[in-house]
Amino acid sequence: MVISKLNGKCKSVLVSTALIGVLVLAQQNLVQAGEMPQGGTVSAGDVTITGTGTDHLIIDSNSQKSIINWNSFSIHSKGRVDFNQPSANSFSLNRVKGSTPSTIAGQLNSNGKVMLVNPNGVVITPSGTVNTRSFTASTLTSLVVSMNTFTHERRRRQATELGLNSG
Repeated sequence: MVISKLNGKCKSVLVSTALIGVLVLAQQNLVQAGEMPQGGTVSAGDVTITGTGTDHLIIDSNSQKSIINWNSFSIHSKGRVDFNQPSANSFSLNRVKGSTPSTIAGQLNSNGKVMLVNPNGVVITPSGTVNTRSFTASTLTSLVVSMNTFTHERRRRQATELGLNSG
């Protein structure tokens, strides 16, 4: 009844305000309490994952480049994920194989480069912080990367430049 008595501008403001309220509530529910990365499987590199099931997940890498496949990768508002890599030029590719979007509401830290690929979406909330040398989030539906690509890309380029293409 009240909305029908308002002019067009007030209706728009009221509807817009209601939609913003719904979006804020939806955003708060993206990460459930206690949700942290789950099901990490190292696909390439020398990597150890500790702290599974806690609010502080630690990924220690002894490799310059690594690939980790996850069932899900989200960080709740009180959660923390640390990537400890050999150098600032080290790179960790993290692929989400599950069906849920990734939400970063807590802390993501690394002394190196981190890439998070989730075809279902990646959201960094206002409470989320990313402290890395470099961070890339992508929703690519298909990313085929192997450790062979990582480690031999430079050598292949050099061989091609020298005319030594091995196939």
